[in-house]
Amino acid sequence: MENGKAFVILFTLLLGSVQIKYTEPGTNPFLSTPTMSLFVASITCHGLASMAADTNLQALIIFYMSGIVGCEVLVWVLLADIFWYSMVNMLASIVAFLCFFNDILKIFADHEMQPPEEEV
Repeated sequence: MENGKAFVILFTLLLGSVQIKYTEPGTNPFLSTPTMSLFVASITCHGLASMAADTNLQALIIFYMSGIVGCEVLVWVLLADIFWYSMVNMLASIVAFLCFFNDILKIFADHEMQPPEEEV
């Protein structure tokens, strides 16, 4: 499949970058987190789906989704520190917004824009 070459190039570049960033065995995030099993599962599904992607739509969808998941896992490993803090912050912001949605609406409803009062 011609489109599969882009994923091979991306996987190679990302794996090379991970190898450069984590040269010491003690700092390898693949050993301490479940990213290794997720990456191996996505690559296996990607390889299996690439063999059947020309024949049916389901295999084509699995091919692209598993390729995207594999690339995302490697990007998560590369940007672990920055991405972790931004994900926690984003998740907390979404939860806070959903929990206090009615209160937020009340705040805006109570403080509608009114013209300033004229002083005499």
